[in-house]
Amino acid sequence: MAYRLIGPGETLGFSMDWTTELESGSPADSLVTSDWSIAPQDGSPSRPALTDLEHVDAVSSVTVAGASVGVVYRLTNRVTTAQGLIFERSITVRCEKR
Repeated sequence: MAYRLIGPGETLGFSMDWTTELESGSPADSLVTSDWSIAPQDGSPSRPALTDLEHVDAVSSVTVAGASVGVVYRLTNRVTTAQGLIFERSITVRCEKR
């Protein structure tokens, strides 16, 4: 399993590119909404802050801050398109001292 790393004092940006999914239909689709969520995978109550949520064209982005050392998180992006399709993808993020 591949992880993206974040340090406990870091604020990092993450993004998801939906170009392939949007261009696969006929006609091509576009993003209408984009929501991000984050949850620890081990049941820990620790949840980092999510800020700067936005989507421009086919790319959705978010900023993550306040992760706890040793915790593995699932960062999920759920988008809805103009044609009413819903896509969801996750990134595994592990916090460790760097």
